[in-house]
Amino acid sequence: MANGFDEKNHKLVNYFSELRDRLISIESKIDSFTHRYDQNFLEFQERLIHVEEKIDYILQRQHQAPARKIAYLHVPKSGGTSLTNALIEAVMPRYPIGGADRLLYGNFNDFLSFPAEERQYIYQQPEHISPFADFLAGHFSLSTILGWDPTASIVLILREPQCRLLSHWTFWRSEGDSENHEIPLDWRNYIKLAYSDFYDFLANPKLAAQTDNVATRLLLWPHPLIPTESFISPRHDKKILEMVRFRLHKLSHINILENKHLTADLGRWLGRSVDPKRMKVTNPVKDILKINLDDQLNKKTTAAWRARSRLDKVLWREVANTVAPLTNLELFEEEIIEANIQHHKNLLSGSNPPCD
Repeated sequence: MANGFDEKNHKLVNYFSELRDRLISIESKIDSFTHRYDQNFLEFQERLIHVEEKIDYILQRQHQAPARKIAYLHVPKSGGTSLTNALIEAVMPRYPIGGADRLLYGNFNDFLSFPAEERQYIYQQPEHISPFADFLAGHFSLSTILGWDPTASIVLILREPQCRLLSHWTFWRSEGDSENHEIPLDWRNYIKLAYSDFYDFLANPKLAAQTDNVATRLLLWPHPLIPTESFISPRHDKKILEMVRFRLHKLSHINILENKHLTADLGRWLGRSVDPKRMKVTNPVKDILKINLDDQLNKKTTAAWRARSRLDKVLWREVANTVAPLTNLELFEEEIIEANIQHHKNLLSGSNPPCD
């Protein structure tokens, strides 16, 4: 009799133990669901606040709308932040939008892992950009801009491409987002590739979207001859340049950053004054990443540097000859590159105040 009672009691204990475990599992699932719901609600709340800010901005400027939509095609490390702000001050758009499309990210696709406040500025399709915007500026390809509004007046400012590329490497090396743990690890690992030697940075096909003739890529992407994670083949240079020159006709104002009359040219084109102020400077690198640039610029590195710039170099020279004709463009170019090397030599050794 006692054995039968003990057996029933044991079964009852097991039953309640299993019931308790199930209740704990259900409670855990409810907590997990609540957490996800709270996260979704917070993201929705953040986006709603962002929308409200945009609406307020539009209402404040509803009587100051520009006569035309303007898009600034911003090639990285080409003075774009300063010029964007100067153009906004001059134009006074009701609804300016900044950001980027996916071109410069190469094969990186995990955009959902970015924080919401970062992710909202990455537009993977042209139709994701508001049609109510009247000023667009950022690292957008020409195809994205035209997909947003084919009638927009588009501005492109080119920088001597070897200088741009050295500045890009130095910027990522000095203050990229590699230590920002809110940025996905996969993307931080891209930026950390700049911690290698200059040659390794230039020769890494994983970085092609950031290093290989970027202005050309911004003008032609997407195109079969513009690979995502490999370099543009030199055997296609002639055909690519023909296509780029054709696409340049779709732009309203093209200039070079080194043109001493750049702001005056922009002012004449806009019909109002433009006053850029230096912004987003590159700081000297941290002690652990200091490097002697003279040791980097050997024959192999210089060849890779020129290869990553060769198509953009042709474009820059052609535009320079148009907007700032000189008797000796080659000498002008050499002086610009030499001054750029000296400046970045100081930044990379940590001995120069930020001014790039």
